Amino acid sequence: NNQAAAAEIWQNGLQQTVDAIAAKFYLPSWFMNHTLGRLFNYMATQAMSLDGDVGPNGSNLCKHWKGDDRCMFIACAEQDKVIGLVGVKKGAKEQEAASDDDASIASIWRLSVSEAYRGQGVAEKLMLEAEKWAKENQCHSMTLNTMNPIASKFYIHKMKYTANVSCTYTKQLE
Repeated sequence: NNQAAAAEIWQNGLQQTVDAIAAKFYLPSWFMNHTLGRLFNYMATQAMSLDGDVGPNGSNLCKHWKGDDRCMFIACAEQDKVIGLVGVKKGAKEQEAASDDDASIASIWRLSVSEAYRGQGVAEKLMLEAEKWAKENQCHSMTLNTMNPIASKFYIHKMKYTANVSCTYTKQLE
C-alpha cells in the first residue's frame, strides 16, 4: 500500500531529526528519546490518529492533501515503490486555510525521503515540484519549519532558503 509506505517514510524522517539533533549537539540517545523524542512521538501520534492528516497507515494522506489549496507529491521508484513525499499548501499554518495575510505564501509539510534514497536528488525534485505548484497557485514565497540540522543544510545550500527565526526557513519564488 503506497499510503502506508509514505506514512512509514515520514515517521522515519522524524526519527532522523531526533538522531541528527543528538549527533550535532553530542547528546546521548537516552536524553533525546526522553525529551525531543517524546515531542516527535506526540507529533507522530497526532498526525497518524484517525483525524490526523496522515491517518493510520497513511489512510488520510489523499483526503487531507487533496484540495484547491494544497497538494501532496509522492516520489516513486521502480514498480511504483514510494521513496519520498512532500505536502505543500497555501498559507503558513498546516491545519488552517490561508488567510488574506498569508494567501501569497505557500508552506512545506512532511518532506521525507526513504533512507535508501537519501542523497540521490529525490528531496530536491520533490521541493522543485512543490515550488512549481506554489507558483502556479499565485504564491510568491515559500516557508517551512524544521529542527533537523541535516534538512537545514539541504534547504539553505541546495534549495537556497534563508534561515529566519528559530527553525523557520523562507524563499522568494521567482
